[in-house]
Amino acid sequence: MHERFAQRRSGVAAERRRRRVRRAVQGTSAVALVAAAIWAAYSPLTTIQDVQVSGLHRLEPHKLAGDLPIQPGVQLHHTLRETGAAQLAEHPAIAEVTVSRPDAVTLRYEVSEHPADYVLRAAGGEQERVVTATGYVIADQRTPADRKLPVVTVAGQLPAVASELDAAGRAAIDLHRQLPAAVAEETVAIEAADPADTRLQLDTGVEVHVGDVELIGAKMAGFAAVADDLERRGEVGAVVDVRVPDMPTVRAPG
Repeated sequence: MHERFAQRRSGVAAERRRRRVRRAVQGTSAVALVAAAIWAAYSPLTTIQDVQVSGLHRLEPHKLAGDLPIQPGVQLHHTLRETGAAQLAEHPAIAEVTVSRPDAVTLRYEVSEHPADYVLRAAGGEQERVVTATGYVIADQRTPADRKLPVVTVAGQLPAVASELDAAGRAAIDLHRQLPAAVAEETVAIEAADPADTRLQLDTGVEVHVGDVELIGAKMAGFAAVADDLERRGEVGAVVDVRVPDMPTVRAPG
């Protein structure tokens, strides 16, 4: 009887020792995990060694180098990825940015550019610029995909690529973007050498003398009434003057 009791006590003691060993191992593992996390965050292994930019069509990656908020050699814990994406998205040619980390040492920017919306041309000249709706010059020549873009003619020298439009160019684009959708889609050219004397050339052959952007809604309402009448009569190539909204006039071109 006493021998069995002694054996049971010995077994209980052994089980207690095993539990203490397991607790010690678990504690050591937890400390090791924390230490490994700290080491990984601050070690050279988490230093960004490669910064990639994808999704570019007109912009060149090397020209964006100064705009990249996270550069090779920077430890990622020093910079928030979300902040980096927001900073890059401030570039006037970029519409949207997402950031991913395909591996421990690589940071990838997925970029969506603003599309080309207009072709800018200097009055009396042949040089052109391709411009976004935000007024940023993205190229100095059209691609085949840009052939159907409205051509905006302005006075003076054209702005350089990777720069912003001047007031005259912006005024022409702002006017076009305030047109009714049907008229905007029919517009193939905008003569804006004088911002106060803007003219639209439509693909129907009609020229619309708009003047400035003031009262553009009323001017387009007057034009709509005249355009319906011209269509009923089968007339093409007319010049419609809507500078005085409630008194639109029509004349033959020339």
